[in-house]
Amino acid sequence: MKTNIKKSMKNNKKKFYERWLGKIKRYPKWPFVLGGISLAVLILTKCIPILASLYSDYIYHNIVQILSTFTGFFPFSIAEWLLYFFVILFIIFFIRFWVLLIIKRGERKRVLKNYLHGIGCIVCLLFSIFVWFCGINYSRKDFADYIGLEKKAASTTQLKELCEYLMEQTNNARQSCGEDENGVFSYQASTREMAKKANKAYENIAVEYEALGGHFGLAKGIFASDKMSYTKIVGIFVPYTLEANVNQDVPKFNTPADICHELAHLRGFMKEEEANFIAYLVCVQSEEPEFVYSGNLLALIYAVNALGKEDSAAYEEVMGKLSQQVKADMEQEEQYWLQYEKDRAATTVAKVTDQVNDTYLKVNGISSGVKNYGEMVDLLLNWYEKNN
Repeated sequence: MKTNIKKSMKNNKKKFYERWLGKIKRYPKWPFVLGGISLAVLILTKCIPILASLYSDYIYHNIVQILSTFTGFFPFSIAEWLLYFFVILFIIFFIRFWVLLIIKRGERKRVLKNYLHGIGCIVCLLFSIFVWFCGINYSRKDFADYIGLEKKAASTTQLKELCEYLMEQTNNARQSCGEDENGVFSYQASTREMAKKANKAYENIAVEYEALGGHFGLAKGIFASDKMSYTKIVGIFVPYTLEANVNQDVPKFNTPADICHELAHLRGFMKEEEANFIAYLVCVQSEEPEFVYSGNLLALIYAVNALGKEDSAAYEEVMGKLSQQVKADMEQEEQYWLQYEKDRAATTVAKVTDQVNDTYLKVNGISSGVKNYGEMVDLLLNWYEKNN
């Protein structure tokens, strides 16, 4: 009788472990096949860029409009909450793994093999999604080719002319924007309202630049944006949920340009200098004065920084024309980031993030890494010469 009770207790204990921990099972092999195919396609499109362009223009463009419209329906960032969910899930599975190693002493090799197999499946699936909804687009033809923009070197004199033009446009645009009691830029629109205005701005510019057309989902603000600032990231495109996410804690005059930048990625233009340039074009042709100011200020900052490296005297001359209103906004932004630079942990996180981003860009064929953001100036110079 006692033997039966012990046997019954042992069976109940086994069933409990199997219910909570699950039975050891074999994982499917198709994710590895999909990962192999995706890798082959990625290499092929890098070797034959015309294939990447055809995919981006006719397959990606149409599929993503449908999927991003669905994910864009939700007012919160799905990617952000999925990240929190998977962190919790990872902790649970980590604990589960060690418990299995303890209770299944005779099957430890099998437990380890199955878990490594499972991790491999997840990695292959994540890699495949990245390739089809992001990776291939790095090899498509340049945005300049879509709009007939000739690429050629420009002189320091032309760069100075561009800076003076952008300075005038930025100063004028700032006068049409609201400000608070401290004389700093103020914009009462929520991130979602700005996202709707951004989509409208893209609709307007698509009349002239067809490559930017289409109906895509709305950009989202990150809930933990203040924590995001520790990484110095102001926006991110997530291919797994096809969302354009932005940091909504930074000074507001940045947000319209940040949204338009990430929406450029959503449209398949992954190179950073192109996304910056597209954000500028979309913003300055918007019907919203805050967008016009945001786009011009974005371009001005990159242009004057480039001028400062070439001719310090010309830089000082141009910067002397900066209006007090714009100067107040830039000082506010400087103070905003200064609070994170004083934090050692934040500085470390920012450096690591910058290095990861630099490596990520180089792996995807952007040889200049994070410097690619500044290459927007080359596009601005050629665009300015063509239109003035």
